[in-house]
Amino acid sequence: MERDRRTLILVLGCLAAMGPMSIDLYLPAFPLLEEEFATNAAAVSHTMASYFVGIAVGQMIYGPVSDSYGRRGPLLVGLVLYLAGSILCAVSPTIEWLALARVVQALGGCAGMVICRAVVRDLFEPAQMARVFSALLLIMGIAPVLAPSVGAVIVEWQGWRPLFFMMGAYGFLCLLGTLWKVPPTHPEVGKPLSLTGSFRTFIELLKHRGFLAYSLSSTFIRIGLFAYITGSPFLYQSFFGMSPRLFGIVFGANAAGFVLASQINSRLVGRYGHQRVYSRVLAITLLATLPLFVLGWLGEGPLALAEASIFCFVASLGFSFPCATTGALEEQPGRAGSASALMGLMGSVAAAVTASGVGYLQTLTPMAMPILVAASCLAAWLSFQMVYRKSQQAFC
Repeated sequence: MERDRRTLILVLGCLAAMGPMSIDLYLPAFPLLEEEFATNAAAVSHTMASYFVGIAVGQMIYGPVSDSYGRRGPLLVGLVLYLAGSILCAVSPTIEWLALARVVQALGGCAGMVICRAVVRDLFEPAQMARVFSALLLIMGIAPVLAPSVGAVIVEWQGWRPLFFMMGAYGFLCLLGTLWKVPPTHPEVGKPLSLTGSFRTFIELLKHRGFLAYSLSSTFIRIGLFAYITGSPFLYQSFFGMSPRLFGIVFGANAAGFVLASQINSRLVGRYGHQRVYSRVLAITLLATLPLFVLGWLGEGPLALAEASIFCFVASLGFSFPCATTGALEEQPGRAGSASALMGLMGSVAAAVTASGVGYLQTLTPMAMPILVAASCLAAWLSFQMVYRKSQQAFC
């Protein structure tokens, strides 16, 4: 029984890692894409933004559909679509074609991201959820640790196209794992699906102060995360002069901090609860990223200081993401799929805007990414303090 539970968590973790892997594996290829397609950094960043657009649209479909017809069927459809999208990316003849193919890839890949969270809500009690999400993050964390380094080696050896064939192979393995271990879940299968009903559910969720406090603050955190993901290749390689291989090592080291923090978090939430841990982490992360405001103001600064603050930010995600997801879903047992989708939509829209914005802002200042990371931490802390307090007052 325990072995089956661990295997299920492994498969769910691989599904959740599909998004990070699809992003981080090709980060070292950004300069090469810019050179091969004779374009600029902003156009290359659009291939990242288009991926987030696909995620945003797809999540709004998979969430309500999985609430009405169960989790397994929509998940399998999404994985097949992801496989097809990955192949289209690999054979793209232009940067515009690649951006469109990334939309198709994201429309499939987001199924795993949305539905795996809903499956956890279906199968585990709220008291266990934060620990399970921390376990998923341990598996998810392998992608940003290894993917940039692997991607850098492949880019230097064979170019960027094999990266997307690797993504397709990963999607195929996830498809096999889902067929093998993910059970049909959700007790309300058969509930009628309607556009107006889904829209009404989303409005009700946004009016739920508990859901809003965690999802809104988590959205601001994701702005910082995707500013880092999109902007780090240009900051570290173009501005600080790192090689693609050294960049992969630094990116992986930051991700290792994220993985370690997620495992510490599983112990902390058992002792103090997810709300208390989340609130404290937001405050500590804000203090740790204040130096990034200074670097942004000056427009330059030492690499060591920038990396130290960025490392603290990335590591903090191992605490904040499991706690935020638990807080947002714990009071939504009958609509976990829709809640997961809406939370993901908020993050994906913010990520798409951020990915496009970073490319433009970096033409104005090389410190655009550090500024956005620090600003996102400030906004996350402020939004949680304001909304969560009102939530508590509403229940008094």
